[in-house]
Amino acid sequence: MAEHRTGDPRLVFAAELTRLRRRLPDVSDETLARRASAVVLPSGRRFAVNARRLGEWTSGQSVPRQFEAVMALVRAIEEATGGCHG
Repeated sequence: MAEHRTGDPRLVFAAELTRLRRRLPDVSDETLARRASAVVLPSGRRFAVNARRLGEWTSGQSVPRQFEAVMALVRAIEEATGGCHG
């Protein structure tokens, strides 16, 4: 994965998000976006995650504009898979 650590930040982000996303191969982007949108963040708020945007992030077409979206997505994946994995 060292080749993903340099270059276009969108591609680096997409590669890492895709790696994380592979932990839930049978879950659709729509379902994952709903799960991420239901996560209560440390601030006590929820952050809406859009399934279409999730697809754009994994394809490298765009990146999230707000960190809260990434945090909600990671937490949803961790909750669904039972915690952190390397």
